[in-house]
Amino acid sequence: LDIPELGVSVVGGRPVTWGGPRWSNPDFYWQYFQVRDFEESADRMVEAMRRAAFDTMFVLSHTGPSGLGDQPQDICGRDWYSSTIHGGEVIGGDFGDPDLEMAIQKSRDLGKHIPLVCFGHMHRALRNDLGQRNMLARDESGTIYVNAADVPRIRPIVDIRSPPGATNGHGTLNGSRQSSEASGELSAAGEASCDGSTEQAHGFSVVRLSNDCRSVLEVKATWLSERSRDVVMEELLYISDAKAVPVT
Repeated sequence: LDIPELGVSVVGGRPVTWGGPRWSNPDFYWQYFQVRDFEESADRMVEAMRRAAFDTMFVLSHTGPSGLGDQPQDICGRDWYSSTIHGGEVIGGDFGDPDLEMAIQKSRDLGKHIPLVCFGHMHRALRNDLGQRNMLARDESGTIYVNAADVPRIRPIVDIRSPPGATNGHGTLNGSRQSSEASGELSAAGEASCDGSTEQAHGFSVVRLSNDCRSVLEVKATWLSERSRDVVMEELLYISDAKAVPVT
């Protein structure tokens, strides 16, 4: 998908992937996409990136890439035991997509610039009482990875809770939270909105970009009241050192 108004292209990753180092559902991927392994899948993505009209591109995928950590709390980390060796293995492992990691690296070799990769699949609430997943990561090339799988996306306002902690200013990522001042304002808004009712809120992942769309300036998890459309809770996941240039 090319967006001339913004000067960016959007490229998709492999559909309905489970993630992890094993090539799953081989018949499905051959029947519908004619790819037989991670290498062929990566080549298909790279070809789409090569054909894109713009060198700046966003990647939208079901699962994120491998290479972003192997701990349960990492953005694509495994938080479950294998069903065949339950209790015999430490929970953990990188369950990102190897083909997506390969495609992103190859696209850079072609001169493509990828400021943002968005995906879901790996839920924020971890299994086995391990707490919450880090929903944002940044690699050495400066690409920002956003995991949007904070589910359920629609829930009662009374069930929405701001995670503990606070932001520490510019360049913050990987689980940074809203400032204490904002926390007080937003908590009050949430209490006033629900007021003992069962009003619902809808969750969104909101990304603010630089004017040239080549940099991610800010990422927030935002919850809006279904009834009033007011913000009832906001969580700052990332803020860049870069300053936005006003549009004149």
